[in-house]
Amino acid sequence: GKFTFLQKKGKKGAQNPGVVTAPAVIRNFVKVDNLTVEQYEAFESSDNLLWINGPAGAGKSVILCGRIIKLVQLNEDNKVVLFKFGGKGNNCQLYQSALKNADVEYQDTSMS
Repeated sequence: GKFTFLQKKGKKGAQNPGVVTAPAVIRNFVKVDNLTVEQYEAFESSDNLLWINGPAGAGKSVILCGRIIKLVQLNEDNKVVLFKFGGKGNNCQLYQSALKNADVEYQDTSMS
């Protein structure tokens, strides 16, 4: 599936039109309470391959973290490899915190 997220307009959460309650895995582990309809559809998609496009701050990493945790929780034998860009603004803390909250073992290998 292909999803394009738009830039958020304000931080009023559930008061914004087109906002839904985030699934439990995202609320409990990523610590995000609400998603846009597009984010929710991307998270719930049954497609094996997703192309998620959008500007900084649109929620791409939130959805990816949630889907990784969901995949690992479905079967402890599932393995996930995540390649991401390093440097400032790469959401490392979001991934580390969410995976720790979900008790998902991970190894961060940085290349210098």
